[in-house]
Order: sequence, then structure tokens, then C-alpha cells
Amino acid sequence: MGRKHPTSTNTETTTNDQTKTKQKQNDTRRMDETGDTIDVARGLGLTTAESQQAQSNLQTKIDQTFHPSEKTRFESHVQSYTTDNTHPTTTTTNNNNTSIPEETAISSHQERALRRRATNSTRQSARTNALQTKRLQAASDAATASLLETQSSGFVEAENDKERTYRLTQQTLKRELDVNTSRHIYDLKLGDNGYRMCYDRSGRYSLLTSSRGHVAMMDNHTLTLQTELHLNDQIRDATFLHSSNLFAVAQEKCVYIYDGDGVEIHRLADHSDPYRLAFLPYHWLLASVGRNGYLKYHDTSTGEFVSSHRTKLGPCSVLRQSPSNAILHLGHSNGTVTLFSPATPDPVVKMLCHRGPVQSMAISPDGRYMATGGSDAQVKIWDLRMFKELHRSYGTVNRRPATSLDISATGVLGMAHGNLTTFRKDCFLRAPALTDTEDNETQVNEYVPHPQAYMSHSTPGRTISTLRFRPFEDVCGLGTSGGISSIVIPGSGAAQLDSTEAGCNPYADTRMKGESEIRSLLDKLPPHMIQLDPGAVGSITRNVEMMAEAKREVMEEVNDRKNAERNQKRREKRRMRGKNKVGKQLKRKANNVIDGNLVKLREKKRELEERAKHGGDEGGLTESERVKAEAPAALQRFF
Repeated sequence: MGRKHPTSTNTETTTNDQTKTKQKQNDTRRMDETGDTIDVARGLGLTTAESQQAQSNLQTKIDQTFHPSEKTRFESHVQSYTTDNTHPTTTTTNNNNTSIPEETAISSHQERALRRRATNSTRQSARTNALQTKRLQAASDAATASLLETQSSGFVEAENDKERTYRLTQQTLKRELDVNTSRHIYDLKLGDNGYRMCYDRSGRYSLLTSSRGHVAMMDNHTLTLQTELHLNDQIRDATFLHSSNLFAVAQEKCVYIYDGDGVEIHRLADHSDPYRLAFLPYHWLLASVGRNGYLKYHDTSTGEFVSSHRTKLGPCSVLRQSPSNAILHLGHSNGTVTLFSPATPDPVVKMLCHRGPVQSMAISPDGRYMATGGSDAQVKIWDLRMFKELHRSYGTVNRRPATSLDISATGVLGMAHGNLTTFRKDCFLRAPALTDTEDNETQVNEYVPHPQAYMSHSTPGRTISTLRFRPFEDVCGLGTSGGISSIVIPGSGAAQLDSTEAGCNPYADTRMKGESEIRSLLDKLPPHMIQLDPGAVGSITRNVEMMAEAKREVMEEVNDRKNAERNQKRREKRRMRGKNKVGKQLKRKANNVIDGNLVKLREKKRELEERAKHGGDEGGLTESERVKAEAPAALQRFF
């Protein structure tokens, strides 16, 4: 009798189980009509059922959240988004349960191929459906961010007409703000030394200087002291250079450069007796102006003295640069503002802004507007595209001249006058048209100032000398006669920093600072590229010879016109000149003398004129004229 081997039995059982499992998997894939496959779930994160559920939930959220008018705008935005951002895809819809006719005899290999095609089509449909869900979600987020959130963020708004935002104090704000923002509201009482302050381009470090020689650099993130110096010399101004590790100080005799540890690096003897400093980051130029009235440029990368321009308007203590074209604006004691470039010895623009000395100045970040404060206690807004006054000037509250002005990234104008600071927003916008019931003398398109201030702050007993907004933050720093004050102005900062730009990343480490410094040095622009129109640098000009020829033609036309006018005037003058001379008097007398030959000549001339007038065709002609008239036309040319 034979007996079965146990090994063969187990092998057959295992093989049958594997075959059933594989067949079950194939049947599951073949019967999967929704596309819920492992590949789709792993590749896109959403299966067809999940994507359909997400679309349904999103549509329900839209119906419950959006207003009907907003819903229409949203649908139009989604339609434009899907039209612009989707690529046409060709999908083939096949039924997974496609039955194979019994009459058709196919092999097992062909049957597996047909099933594989149906599975691939299902995967493609699921993939397309999931992508449509993601695009719909992206369009919803874009519409919510750009179309439906129309309110301005950051600014303090009054709930009714009786409330005034400028009555909001810093103590009240400190109780309502979060911990990180409230840390920036503080006062540093450093003695009666007259302090000034400035920020670097990233806004992380601030430089504090007193008139008696105290210099300090502070980290605004950690509120710690980085560097402190006592120079025992008069300090008039200070500014950061291309990085926070170097800063320049305008002392009594000349300009000195120090590093982050307080060590003196260089002494610029050419900048004698300076009052104000300015650093051009894209050109690596340090500019100074002082008592002698000379504007001087120095290249900090090579150490070369670039140029020196005489303003011819005496000492100057107001110096600001335009962020858009690096043109320097100087305010003078006769009320004029001059714009200088290192490539031109004379000012490119000269404007009369006030009737008295210019005390302060500020330029908007886009370079379109300029605010000036004069000793006449007025602050005027100017349009630098037309070099005209934008609207009527502001009158300060306490009738004191504005000692310092600054404009934030969002267009908030800060004014320091005495111990008060006033902040105004929307001061560069056109006022609405006036009605007919208002003053007829006021023009409809006239610019008028904002009737009320946005916020205000006072420092009792301390005069404010410097007002500067901190970059990328809603913080404003005040340099007073008794120390430093830091206040929060909601909505004044725009947190839109470019971390790739040199010196603008407040969170950069040592390696990133070194790389950005090298990149900035490689991208340094030459001084002669500083122009009033920044768009002229990349423009294409015509041929030099053609331009010279056109200029020559214009000059010749102008010269010819001037010569013709000069000759005309000269002829008119000669006609009237010398009418009483002896020669002309004798000539007039000779005309009065009766001469026989002259009388005969006049009578003959009169007779010929009468014959030609009354003699007709025959009687009015002489003998030679009659012969010529009777000759043929071909022979008349011989007469």
C-alpha cells in the first residue's frame, strides 16, 4: 500500500493558497471602478473617493461662508484660475467591467492585457480627479486672499465718528498687544546729552549717538548691548555701512569708521567738519555734507575719494537719500532743496520749498514723494515726478518747526516737533471731489491734507531730535534730548523682506552675512550710473552719430531763426537812423529844385501810362510791340 508524502501535500496547499490570493487581488483590481488603488493613494495622497469628498466639502464651505455677490466673484476667479493654470489632458474612459464576447476566442495573455489597460485608465481618471481637487483648493485660497479680504490689515480703525485713534496711548497699546510686540515699547533715560539714532537695513541693530561722544549699538531682537564707546568728542551724526559690523561717525573734525567691536578702522580726513552722513548701499558710497557747504562722496570698498561738489548755499545740516535712484537731497538755509548726483557738479534739480530754512526732510520708499519741514512750522508734501507741491501744507500742533521727518514702508508720515510726534496715514492720496455747496474758489482736483492725525506721542520735558521707522516692523524709534524712546505704530511696517538681498535679512547668521556681503560687492554699481531717472540705465539709446546730427540740425535751425530776427531788428533800426543828416537834408532839398529835363521826363511817363490805360489794344502799343503781336507764334521768341 502506498502512502502520500507529507511534503508534497503541504506544497500543494501552499500553492493553492497563493493562487487564490493572487486571483483575489486581480479580481479586486479588475472590479475597482473608483480607482482606489495603492499607486494613486501613494502618489497623490488622494483617492477618487477622497477627492470627491473634498470637493463636496469645499463646495459646502463656499455656500455657507461666502455672500452671494462674493460667491459670483469667487466662481469667476476659479474659472480664470483653472483656465490659466491647467493643461489640457486627454483622458480615456473605459469600463473596467468590459465584457468579452463569448464568440471571440482570445488567449489568457490578451485577456490580461485588456484588464491592465482598464486598470491604467482607472488610475489616470483618479489622478486627474485628484489634481482637479488640488487646483480647486488653490483657487479658493487665492480668491480668499486677493478678492475677498479687502480690508487693510495692521492699522487701528475707529468704531464710530466720535472715537479718535490719536488718543490711543502707548500704555494702552502695551496692555492689548502680544508679548513680543509689547517688548518694543520702552524708554531709555541716558542723561541730557542729546541723542540721535538710526537703524540698519535689516532693522535688527540700532545705533545710538550722543552729542558728547557716547556711541552704542543695540540688538533689537534680544534688547542687549552689542558695542559701547566713549569718544570724548562731539558727535553730529552716525550711520551704518554695508553691514552692521561697520559704522561711520561724523565727529567734530572729520569722519571715522569703526567696526562691531568699537575699534577704529579708518579716518576720512577729506570729510572735514561734517554735519550729516548718508550711505548708498548699492554703490558702496559714503556721502557727507558739513559746515563748508561741500557734498563729498567716498568709495568704502576701495577707499578712493570719488567727487566733491560745492553747493554754494552755505552750511547744510539736512541730508537724505532717495531709495529709488540714490539721488541725495539737501535742505539749505534759504528754503531751497537741491538734488545732487556724484556724476554732475551742479544740482540736477533745485526747488524752492519754504520761505525759511529747511529743518527736516523725508522721502518715500518708492521715491515718488518728498516731505519737507521748514522753520515756518509747515510740512509740505511734494511730488518728485513733477517737482510740484502735492497739496497744502500741514500745520504742526504746537506751532513748532518739524525737527525730524520719516516715511514708513506703508506710507505713514511721522513728524517730530518739539516734544510731540504726530503720525498721519494716507497723506499721499488724492482727496475726493468737492461738492457744489463748498467753497467755489477751491478747485475740484485740489489736494487737501488728512483732517486728523492717525496717532500721536509725547515725551514731556525732552525735545525730539530724530524720528526713524524700523524696517519690517511696526516700531518707531525716537532720539530725544534725554535718551531713546521706542514706540509701536500699528500698520507702519511691511513684513515683506527679501532674504537674498544683502543686509536686509534680520535673521542671517555669520555665514549668510559673509555671502551676502560678497554678492553685494560683486553687484556694486559705479557712481556714474546714479541718475535722476532710474529707468534710463537699462534703456536703449540711438546711434551717437544720428543723435549728434539731429542735435546739429536743431542748433542750426535755432541759429538761423536768431540771425533772421537780429537782421530784421537791424534793418528796422537803420531805417530810422540818421534822418536829419546833412546828406539826407540836401537830397530832400534837391527834390524841391525845378529841372526842365525832369519835367519833360515826368510828362512823357504820364503820357505813356494814360495811353496804355485808355488807348485800347492798338493805341496802347508801340511799333515794336505791334510788330511782335502781328508775327506768328513760332516767331515771337525772336522779338
